[in-house]
Amino acid sequence: MGELKEAIGNIAQTGHAVNYLKFRKNSLTIFPAFLLDGLDVTHLIAHHCNISSIEETAFIEKLTFLVSLHLNYNNIQVLHYGAFRGLISLLRLSLYGNKIKTIDPNVFHGIGGNLTRINLGANQLTSIDSSSFFNLTTLKRLQLHENRITSIDVNTFKGFSASDSLDALNLASNNIKEIPEKSFQSLSSLNSLALEKNRISAIHPFAFQGIEDSLEWLTLGDNILNSIPSYALQNLTRLRQLDLRGNNITIVEENSFKDFGLLKSFLFILHILFRLDLRQLMNVDSERLDKNPSHSQLFLKSRFIEFRHMKTETEKLMTG
Repeated sequence: MGELKEAIGNIAQTGHAVNYLKFRKNSLTIFPAFLLDGLDVTHLIAHHCNISSIEETAFIEKLTFLVSLHLNYNNIQVLHYGAFRGLISLLRLSLYGNKIKTIDPNVFHGIGGNLTRINLGANQLTSIDSSSFFNLTTLKRLQLHENRITSIDVNTFKGFSASDSLDALNLASNNIKEIPEKSFQSLSSLNSLALEKNRISAIHPFAFQGIEDSLEWLTLGDNILNSIPSYALQNLTRLRQLDLRGNNITIVEENSFKDFGLLKSFLFILHILFRLDLRQLMNVDSERLDKNPSHSQLFLKSRFIEFRHMKTETEKLMTG
């Protein structure tokens, strides 16, 4: 630690601006308050440094110009009160690959109003406490993938400070089993939602109520759905891509996409991606399918054509 402090001190004495500073494979254990004295760093990376905690005063009045902080692959278990206080210019924060289990409700106290991206992926969180993100009114992207989150509900994001700004939410690779009614109702600007690689077997018909006019990208792949959740999806008027691959879906019913996106003019291409038992789905024998493997693509294309035709006719009826 002494040698590291001396080296940084020598850099500070040169008077040269240091925009990018990277620590890797050090044994800091604690991120100390004195470490960056005299430096106006804008991008700081400390990977694989065995950091287990951050001193409350580590960043106060020291890194006021810091816009990007990456503390990936350390041993942080708890984010304490005011851990990032003083980082008034911070835009991006990544804590991927730590062991975080607990986040203090005031962890972002004094961080400033500019933070737009937080990556908390690959930690040990079992639930989401929206109060932990208090004051982050400009947050646009929140990554909570590869944790141990078991459930979400209508109260999960209630009171979320970034309800009007959050654009992308990543909940992939958790242990979520169902999507209850109005789970994302508070996130009125949500555009991209990742839910793949969970254990989802049930989606409430009104699961996406509140984000019908904002959601464009939805991934539900590698879950255990037995059928296409048509009713829950049909009011997502701006949906552009839907990923259902890797589920237990074997049949696409004739009306699976009936009235899908009824309120939106059909100006986008909807990509439906899923693995199916094509022999059962298409009702053709194995020999015929093996001779013409392109049937799977033709089938999906014919579904798109039929769907688009049905949509156009419906619009004509509505408009007279």
